[in-house]
Parts: sequence; C-alpha cells; structure tokens
Amino acid sequence: MPHSIGQAPSNSAQVCSSVLSGFDRFVARRGIDPVWLDQHFAVSAKTVLPGRRIPLANVCEALFQTSRLLNDGSIGLDYGLEFEPRSLGMFGYLALSSHTVSEALLNMQRFFGDHQQRSALRVIRGPKLTTVEYAIDDPGIRNRRQDAELSLVVIRNILAHAEGGALPLLGMEFVHEVSTSPRHYEDALGCRIRFGCRANRLLLDNADLDRRMTTRDPYLLSLTAASFNEAGSLPQQETIRQRVADSIVSLLPEGEPTLVKVAEMIDVAAWTLRRRLCQEGVNFTTLVDDIRRTAAECHLEEAKLSMLEIAQVLGYAESSGLSRAFTRWHGVSPRAWRNLRGQRPTKTH
Repeated sequence: MPHSIGQAPSNSAQVCSSVLSGFDRFVARRGIDPVWLDQHFAVSAKTVLPGRRIPLANVCEALFQTSRLLNDGSIGLDYGLEFEPRSLGMFGYLALSSHTVSEALLNMQRFFGDHQQRSALRVIRGPKLTTVEYAIDDPGIRNRRQDAELSLVVIRNILAHAEGGALPLLGMEFVHEVSTSPRHYEDALGCRIRFGCRANRLLLDNADLDRRMTTRDPYLLSLTAASFNEAGSLPQQETIRQRVADSIVSLLPEGEPTLVKVAEMIDVAAWTLRRRLCQEGVNFTTLVDDIRRTAAECHLEEAKLSMLEIAQVLGYAESSGLSRAFTRWHGVSPRAWRNLRGQRPTKTH
C-alpha cells in the first residue's frame, strides 16, 4: 500500500499549494485515481488553490510515492517539464514580470522564503558562471529527490521566457543518485546532468543574465513585490538563513566571516542571531562551510582563477587553507579535482 503521511505537525514547513497545480490531472493520465492523492496527502483541487499553503512534507511525499507507485524515477522531471510557471501564482508572476534573467533570479531568491518555508534558493555569481542552488532545510522531510527535480526544472521553465529562445543551461546537478537513464534527463533538458553531487543546482553562463524576459511587466512586478512586502510574509526566523547566507557571501572576500560581523551587517544582536539560527536548525559554521564549498566548485569549474585567487575570494589567507578544506569536502585537492574535469586555469601564480 502507498505510504500515508497522516496529519502534518502544526509547526511543519508550509509551501504555496500552487506547486502542485495540475498534478491531479498529471497522475490521472498515468492511471492513478486523483482521489488517492487527497486521501493520502491532502492534495486535491480543493486544497491546491492560489494563495493557499499546504505542508511541504505532503508535497514531497505525494511526488515520491507517485514515483514509487508508477515505478518511474523521473516523475519530478516529467511533471516539471509540463509545469507552466504562471501556475505558481504570485511567486511565478514575480519572476516572469522581472526585466532581465538576473533580476528574475534575484527576485526569486529574495522572496523564496515567502513561497516555501525552511528552504533556500541561493544565487551565487562567479566571474563567468552563475549557480542557482536549491535545498530544503527542514530535517523532518526525507524523501526530497522528486521535489528537487521538480523545483530546478520549474526554475528552468521560468528562465525559458528570456528573449532569444530558451536559456541554455550549462548543467544541472542533484544530490540524489540517478534512478533513471541519465540520457532521459539530458535529452529533456539539453544540458549535462550529474547525480550524487553536494547540492541541487543549475549552472548558467553569466553572458545570458542580461537577456530580457519576454514576459517583463514593470507594473505587475511592482504589484507582486509590494504584495510580498506588505504581507510581512513569514516570521523573521523563516528567512534568517537566507539573510545570513547573503551576508556571508558578501563578507567572504574580506576574510573569515564571523557571526558578529554578520549580525552587524543585518542589524541584529549577535545573541539574537545565534538564537534564531538555532531555532531554524542552522549551524553558522556549517553554513559558512557549505557556501565556501559551493563557491569553490563553481570557480574551479570556470577555470578562470588560480588557486590563490580562489582562496582569497573565499576568505582564505593562503591557498593552503583552500586545499585543506577542499580535501576534507571531496577527498582530493582542488587542483586534482579541477584536472579530473579537464579544466586548466588561464593563469597561474
């Protein structure tokens, strides 16, 4: 029998129900009675409504158990390929009405916590490559693979509205291991796909970030942004992780970021910041480490900077600091990791 998650805890992470717009019709075409979704996961035409929230755990389990029931490991991908970004409601319109690809990404990052709680969407821009990283921070949610595929593909669908045709992706990476032929993913998305990685992320060429959105609408953008701002959306503890992450990224080139420095940057007392991070289950040191890891991988894949330059960008005084950290993350030195991918820096020191 399919798994039923029952009643979600009252304090469970919530997400706008619009992420499952049309999912009942999607499963019906594959022979599943939509009543099953309602009975097991409280997902139905009555609950998937604009502006309504449902437990994020329900969404993840509905996707995961559908995948198991159909013995199809790419349900998240396939549903995502059909997903119309406007179905996301206000969050979708916020991104689509942005002026450029870059603005769309930054708007999604800024308001993602309002759309989906205890989750993060982080945009990291390097010299030539931009990474869009997605993660659920709620430790109580286990079956995330189909949600990760759906989320990244929906972001890809939004960016497909850029002028000049669909935005070419340089790559897409997932934390989970592959369960379906990688060729299916690569044919569907037109880019390199990797599994078993340290983060769920999209890789974009910075040259495409200034492309204008064909759906841009300054008036609609102002309305949606104002709606998010006026709502006060979520309690501050729901968005504190993203605020801290953004501050860490800004502080890294200056050296080792500390909680005190970040607290000053976002105008919060250090003890208050420590308490709020603890409430959200976020460890400051681990967050700094994760951000450095992701940024290091991004810079090494671009093959533009030397090891010393990458180390300095990430706040290490010497390249040996980067080497020790990278070996701890991957079991190999950053130079060996770069060479394994056929990359060479354009200059050395």
